[in-house]
Amino acid sequence: MTSLHLMSREELARELVDAPKNRKNTARTDATSTPNCLGTPAYDQKVRRKLDLAREILLRDLAEPLKRTWSLTSPKTVREWLTIRYCGVEREIFLALYLDVKMRLIDTEDLSVGTLTTTNVYPRELVKSALRHNACFILFAHNHPSGCPDPSDADVNLTRTLRRAMALIDIEVLDHVIVGSADFFSFAEKGLL
Repeated sequence: MTSLHLMSREELARELVDAPKNRKNTARTDATSTPNCLGTPAYDQKVRRKLDLAREILLRDLAEPLKRTWSLTSPKTVREWLTIRYCGVEREIFLALYLDVKMRLIDTEDLSVGTLTTTNVYPRELVKSALRHNACFILFAHNHPSGCPDPSDADVNLTRTLRRAMALIDIEVLDHVIVGSADFFSFAEKGLL
């Protein structure tokens, strides 16, 4: 299965609306019966894929106008976007939001997709990407699939390391936000930047 981030919007939409090719054993005998496939792992996986496709299309559609007009000066706006971005994600994903001199969104990029509890981010790769985007400011975010947004010691150390790397190339780190299931942790708000 192709990674969603590598697919074009057209490919995402085509796969989203494609009907299942084989519908054997799904005929209904009356108005209250359900197809035999409901609740099976294969069916659940297909539903999850459709939801992931729809979420990716939504994020892209929301991001396009935001790239031209969205100023990330409001923590509330950032959190609303991150809530959509990380909804239902079962692995840690570390991303960067690149901003121009007026704090308008240039682009977002997944820097690392990890496991249930960890992800690796390499400062060298981040520096290359930030320079390629011609960013003036940067904001980091990652999720904790466990639901608890409290930072680990590794999160704190990584934030310090990335901040130092960005300072060397005159890019200011505005925040590092950790997204839990119902709450957020902001390094900037806690005075840890």
